[in-house]
Amino acid sequence: MENYTKLSIKYLKFQKKRTILTILGVALASGILFVILTLYFSNFINTRDALRKQADYEIVLLPEQNQDVPALLKQDFVKTAYRGKYYDYYSNSYIENAIYINVKNPYRLDANMETIEQTYGVKAQLNQQLASYYLQGDTGNDTYIILLMFLLLSFVIAVIGVGIIRTTIQLNTMEQIKDYGILRCIGATQGQLKSVIFRMGCMQELLGILGGIVIGFPIAYLVGLSMNIKVLPHVLPFLYVLIVFIGDLFFVMDENGKLVKKISPIEAVRGQTSGTRKVKARKQSIFGKIFGVQGDYAYKNLMSNKRRFLKTIATFALSIAAFITIATIFTSFVQMQKQIAPSYGEYQVYFFNEANDEETIDAVKSVLPNEETLTDIAQNKEVKDVKAVYAATMKAADFEEFRTHFTEDFRQETLEGQIVERLETGEKYKDSASPVDRVSVIGYGEDEYQEYASYLVEGTLDVDENGIVLVQNVEATLDEGMDDESYDAIDLIASTVEYPATDYKLGDTIELKWGNEKKTYEIQGIVRIDKDKLQTKGFVKCIVPLANYFRMTGLEKSDSTGVKCKLRSDNISASLTSKLVNVLDNSMGDYSYPDAIYSGALFSTSISAIKYILAFVIVILCVSSLNIINTTASNLYLRRQEFAQLRAIGVSVRELRKMVMLEGVISVICANIVGDVLGFAVMMPLAKAALVLFMVKLTFPIIGAVIGFVLSVLVMCGSIYIPMKRMSNRIADDLNATGD
Repeated sequence: MENYTKLSIKYLKFQKKRTILTILGVALASGILFVILTLYFSNFINTRDALRKQADYEIVLLPEQNQDVPALLKQDFVKTAYRGKYYDYYSNSYIENAIYINVKNPYRLDANMETIEQTYGVKAQLNQQLASYYLQGDTGNDTYIILLMFLLLSFVIAVIGVGIIRTTIQLNTMEQIKDYGILRCIGATQGQLKSVIFRMGCMQELLGILGGIVIGFPIAYLVGLSMNIKVLPHVLPFLYVLIVFIGDLFFVMDENGKLVKKISPIEAVRGQTSGTRKVKARKQSIFGKIFGVQGDYAYKNLMSNKRRFLKTIATFALSIAAFITIATIFTSFVQMQKQIAPSYGEYQVYFFNEANDEETIDAVKSVLPNEETLTDIAQNKEVKDVKAVYAATMKAADFEEFRTHFTEDFRQETLEGQIVERLETGEKYKDSASPVDRVSVIGYGEDEYQEYASYLVEGTLDVDENGIVLVQNVEATLDEGMDDESYDAIDLIASTVEYPATDYKLGDTIELKWGNEKKTYEIQGIVRIDKDKLQTKGFVKCIVPLANYFRMTGLEKSDSTGVKCKLRSDNISASLTSKLVNVLDNSMGDYSYPDAIYSGALFSTSISAIKYILAFVIVILCVSSLNIINTTASNLYLRRQEFAQLRAIGVSVRELRKMVMLEGVISVICANIVGDVLGFAVMMPLAKAALVLFMVKLTFPIIGAVIGFVLSVLVMCGSIYIPMKRMSNRIADDLNATGD
């Protein structure tokens, strides 16, 4: 026996239909894996390139006088260096002669930073966003965790894909056991037979991987277009797919090779695949007590081949665990979205600044996105309504008297109140007006102003030219001692409450200053809350009709200070989210947008990504289900002699089907228990990762678990019922069958 390849091809051709289905299954699994990895790495590299275009530096040096910077720049790790102006967030100041450098190996940025600071004593800062995409810096760990999560999901998909090969080769080996026995009798060694099995697996595996990559890249490209991701060929997805599939295949084929090695040539020629075993007496199982003799037979038959039973459970449980894990993450994000959505107010997205008496209206508007960008956002089909924002900040004429109205509870129990306390007691603003000693005035058109009737606590909305309507409560965050390990976004929203900041009452007056003019205004109405929940600069807010707003500030209708958008749904699309985030990132990148406010439901980006992952997992579940169906049908075919013997001793077709169906039910119950436990075990570390990355508290998907159980029962029972129904009723022929 010399030509193993021809013999392997012969066996594959003999089971042509099964071989084709196996190759297609591997192609589907490897293709999905290739699509996921290609999209992930493409987005990863695209984002990194975009960050580099925005700010092409990795480390910025902030040297002081008499520091040996030239010697530092001569270090081997420095690639390029240039001088420029830098805004230091920590000191809230500009550094005129900062030195921007790029290094030769960005994956050693942390080590380079340590050398710079310890050896030369030069103050330096990382470009944290860019560094994170080299797994460096303070935020690099988050990127590393996400990368590991993707690779873990990819490995699960690879294991399921290789499981298809394992099942096919195992069935082929069992069906061809007579041939292997004859080959052993004429001189073939165990190693030669093992080589045949390895080649059969490798041929199907490599053809499947090649097909998956050829089909996967165009799919990744099309999906990338819909997600605004520029997809380019990358060697990393190809290598990862090849390594995990071939690596898993080695262990799987070694397992099937042992099946041939442990059977003697005589047993193989007789068609016996398990050798002579001692019959083990078993007591009545719990399934026998529930389902009677049929349940006992089903359980004992499963236990007669524990290894096959455990493999079936493992294959199904792995798919269930993957489904439960992704469904849990998806459910958690959706649940959080529902709880957080009301906190955005009636208009979920807004860009605005506040007019003041120190800047021109053009200067106030200059920090806002340009008109073209705002128009593009406003014309999006998801935007239901757009209105102008009229907001201004007016200083309290007597700041000392104004401060006395902040309540003690507000100062002690909220984070915002503690800011007021620190500013008042600090040296800088102890004897002068601080940034919080002001009132934010918001003007509304007639129709929108009248909507506050449902929020009115006391007084009236019909104020005169000297009247204002006070907003009683502000959005304040309770100081409850945040626990970093368990604090999530929902807790953050829960701790953000409507809180009365001042003790102003109906009829009280406030003297406000605009320019050189001072004027006293009477509180003629009080509303519970600002319905738009605008994040204004002043902790004290009041609303007035537009006519009063124009009189108070001297501004005109054309002098709006921003826009606000009402969305059709809380869960906005990834496309609109991307536009909003780009506006924010681009503006903040130039440090020209520090005072304008942005708000929006940005969790939809994560939910959208999870939807794609969930879709991939569902496809993998389908592949796994097809694998189960193929395995079950083939096993039933190999057991037709056993079924004929049962028929011969008087077991009816209906009873026989029931017994075999119960095998499937028992397997599904065990697989769901193991899968749910495994999924829960995976969720424990994921729960901590989700808290760190997204501030999300995971919620177990009860409905998803029930749906998964029902579907798994249907798949398993269907894979048994249909082949059993099609099976031949010729008992004599089946009694002579030996598995060939």
